[in-house]
Amino acid sequence: VRSRGLGDVYKRQEQRLRKLIKEYNDKERAKINALVKVYSTMKPKDAARIFNTLDIDVTVSLLKEMKPSTSSAILSQMKAEKAKEITDKIIGNNF
Repeated sequence: VRSRGLGDVYKRQEQRLRKLIKEYNDKERAKINALVKVYSTMKPKDAARIFNTLDIDVTVSLLKEMKPSTSSAILSQMKAEKAKEITDKIIGNNF
């Protein structure tokens, strides 16, 4: 009887944890979407200047959510080494 009670406790805790993870992911997605809107409205040259200084994972997350025409305009204005690193990361090369 006791083990069944623990199973129910674990199940409830797992459901609670899944809910919290979903809420966290939704908040993170909202932050990224807000930043995508900000950078998408900037001149590509200005966005590229900032993207050159951002963490690679942040930059990739933002660019992947943009329209291809917007992300390509920004990438074309970035430093070549950083643009290559971003491209490699997006397609899965880890050189």
